[in-house]
Amino acid sequence: MANDIKSIAEIFSGRIFRIPDYQRGYAWEDKHRQAFWDDLEIMSSTPNGPPHYTGLISLEPIKKPEAVKYLQPPEHWLLEGRELCLVVDGQQRLTTLVIFIHELLLRHAELSGDNDVLTTTTRRSGVEETYIRQPNLLAPGNFGYLFGYANNPDMDDFLRRSILDDSGIAAAGAVTSAYARELANAKNFFHRKFSSFDQQKLSEWYQLVANRIRFNLFEVSNDFDVCLTFEAMNNRGKPLSDLEKLKSRFLYLAGLLAGKNEAEENRKQALLTYRNHINSHWKVVYEMLGWCASNVLDDDQFLNLVWLLRFNKPGESRDQHLFSEEFHPSRIMQAGWSSIHAFVRDLGAIAPSWVLINTPEECDALLAAGKIVGNPGMEALSWVARINRLDSLAFLPLITAAMVHFQNDRITAESFVELCKAVERHIFIVFGLAERRSHTGRNLYFGKAAKLYEDASMLQQLVSEINVDTDSKFSIDAFFDSVKGRQQWGDKKGFYAWDELPVVLFEYESNLHNTRYAGNNPKVSWVEWKQGDLAETVEHIYPQTADNKYWTERFGALVDDRQRLLAHSLGNLLLLSRSKNSELQNYSYVVKAREGDHCYRRGSFSEMEVESDWNDWTPDAICSRTERLLEFIGQRWKVPLWNEASKKILEQIKTDNECPPPLPDQIPLQARG
Repeated sequence: MANDIKSIAEIFSGRIFRIPDYQRGYAWEDKHRQAFWDDLEIMSSTPNGPPHYTGLISLEPIKKPEAVKYLQPPEHWLLEGRELCLVVDGQQRLTTLVIFIHELLLRHAELSGDNDVLTTTTRRSGVEETYIRQPNLLAPGNFGYLFGYANNPDMDDFLRRSILDDSGIAAAGAVTSAYARELANAKNFFHRKFSSFDQQKLSEWYQLVANRIRFNLFEVSNDFDVCLTFEAMNNRGKPLSDLEKLKSRFLYLAGLLAGKNEAEENRKQALLTYRNHINSHWKVVYEMLGWCASNVLDDDQFLNLVWLLRFNKPGESRDQHLFSEEFHPSRIMQAGWSSIHAFVRDLGAIAPSWVLINTPEECDALLAAGKIVGNPGMEALSWVARINRLDSLAFLPLITAAMVHFQNDRITAESFVELCKAVERHIFIVFGLAERRSHTGRNLYFGKAAKLYEDASMLQQLVSEINVDTDSKFSIDAFFDSVKGRQQWGDKKGFYAWDELPVVLFEYESNLHNTRYAGNNPKVSWVEWKQGDLAETVEHIYPQTADNKYWTERFGALVDDRQRLLAHSLGNLLLLSRSKNSELQNYSYVVKAREGDHCYRRGSFSEMEVESDWNDWTPDAICSRTERLLEFIGQRWKVPLWNEASKKILEQIKTDNECPPPLPDQIPLQARG
C-alpha cells in the first residue's frame, strides 16, 4: 500500500475516480464548505506561505479488466493510459474540489470569453481536461468524466448535467435525494462566492488549490488493505457517524476473518463474500436514509433503531455493546461471521420500512422504485402520519417492527392499523393529556418493539397491553391541574400554550371535513399549516388585546387574569386556513366572521362552523364551543372518564370570570352565500 503527501494535480494525474455505490453520497453542508473556503482565504493572505494539509484521500485501484464495469459504456476509452480508482475515503473533499474548480472556470469564462488563459502556465481548457472531463476525439461533443459515481447512472447523470453543466446529457426524472440536494447547494455556494471575483483573483485562487493544498494519499493495494484499514476521521469536514464507524469495523473484521483461511484462494473468496454482503446492504441503507431531500434521516437514529430491535438492550450503551462487546475483534474471531451477517442483513431489511414510517407520503414513490413491496393503504398511512405529528420517538421502533412484518406478509394491514391506533391514542393521552414525562415507558416499549420484531404473532396481545396501559396512566386531576397551571403560571396562556393544541385543532378540522362538510376538498394540509407560526395559524376569536367597543360591551373591562383565561380557552382558539391575524387583529366578531375575502365564512371548515353556529361571540359562546371541542377530544381518543374532566374545565371558565351577561342578539345573522 502507498502512503504519500500529494497535491491535487498529482492525485488526478493518470487517474479516473468513481465513488462506489455502497458509499454514503455527498453530505457536506454549507458550514463544511465555508470551513474549506475560510482555509483558502487564510492561505490567500500569505501568498508565499507553506503548503496546507487538508486531509486523507483513500483510493482503491481497480485493474483494467474489472474497471470497465464502473464506467458508463461510452467512456471505456478513458482507461487508455489511466487507472480507475474507487474512492474509499475522501469523497466529500474530492467532490467539493471538483465543483469548486468547475465554478471557478465558469466565472473565468464569463469574464474573459474566448481568452482561455487562466494563469501564466495554464489554460482554462487544460484545467477542465485535468480535473473535470476529457473530450472524446472519436465522438465530437461527447466527453469522458474523470470524476463521478459508479453503478449509479441517475446520480452520475445528475452530476454531469445539473452540476457540471453538460447540456449533452439527456434530462431524466428528477433526482430528489438528500445527496443530490447537497450537490446543488455546493454549486450554488461556490457560484455566489465567485460572483465578486475578477480574473486576477480567480487566477490566484486556482493556484492556491493547485499548488498549496496537500492531501495524504493512501492507496490500498488489495482487498485485504481495504478491509483492514479504518476510514479516517478528520477534524475538518463532516465527522463520521457511528453508522459509518460500524461499517469500517465490519470491513476490518471481514479482513481478519478471511485471513484465518490457510489457502490464499480461500482467503480471497471469503473476503469477497464478506465484503459484498457488507457493501450491498450499506448501499441500501445510504440510499434509503437520503431518499427524501426534505426529510433526511439521521444515521445514528437508524443505527439505534436496528440495535434495539436486534439485541433488545434498552437502557444500555449502544456503542459499548456494539464496539466493545458484540463486534469486538476478540469475540468475532471466536464467534465467526454469522453475527455480522445477521446484523448487516437487518440494516438493509429494516431501512425501507424506516423511511416509510418517517415519510408515509413517500409510499407511492417507494413502491414504484421497488424499495417496498407492500402498500399498507391510505388508512394505515394516515395513522402513521398522526403518530409523527405527536412527535414521540419512543414508539417509532414498535411501528417500524410492525411495518417490517407487513412488508414480509406476516401481519395484515388491518392489524397494523389497530397497532397504530393504540399507539397514537397512548401518546396523546399519556403525554398530551396526562402530561407524563416524555421518557415514561420508553424502555418498556423499546423492549416490546424488539419482542415484536422477533415474533409477529404477539401483535394482537401487544395492542391490548397498550390500551390497558393508556387507561391506567390517565388522571383527570393531573390533566386539570396542568390546564390550571398554564393559566396561572408563566405566561398564563392556558390552552394556547398546550403542546397538543395544533394536533387537536387539525384533527377537529379533519373531522368536520369527513362529516359536516363531506364532499368538499380539504382546506388545510398539515405540512403547509405547520410551516407557519402558531400566532399566524391559530386565531383568538376574542382577541388577546380587546379594546374594540364590540368586545368591551360583551366582556366588560376584565382584569388581566380573567381576560387571559377567556382569550386562551380552548373554545376561543380557531384553526385558520391561511395567515390573517395581521388583518383581523382586534376587529369585531361580525367583521372577522362575515366581511371581506378573508372572513371565517371563506376560511377553514372550523372557521365556517363558527360563523354558521354562533351569531355573536360572548363568554357563553366561548363556553359552548369549549364544550364542543372537549366532547370531540373525549370521543376521538376514547379518553376514560372524560366527562368529569370536561365538567371541571367548563366550571372553571364560568365561575372564574365576572363577565357581564351576554347581550341579546343585536346583529342579525346575515344571509349565507
